[in-house]
Amino acid sequence: MGYAKTSSAEAALRLADDARDYVQGYIAGISYITARIYVNVSELPRALGRGGEVVNRGIVDAFVQGFNSDQLLFDFIDRGLKKSGRLSTLPGSPLDIRVR
Repeated sequence: MGYAKTSSAEAALRLADDARDYVQGYIAGISYITARIYVNVSELPRALGRGGEVVNRGIVDAFVQGFNSDQLLFDFIDRGLKKSGRLSTLPGSPLDIRVR
């Protein structure tokens, strides 16, 4: 599971770099970018399985922990199970990116 933490830290760093490069092409002098990814973490392995990936919950947890620990303003936020636990019932977008 160390690989999941390492690869997720790399994913967070790459997302931060790519987002910064993209935004700076449109907005000069940005101070910071925040990204929040809202997901039902316990459902994620099953959803990935439907897409052909075989992932267990421990690997997902390690990935989320590594992603959250590498970039201060980039977070996976576990929405858990709400009434139906479906993303479509959540207000707004599952990805929230803010630039300042």
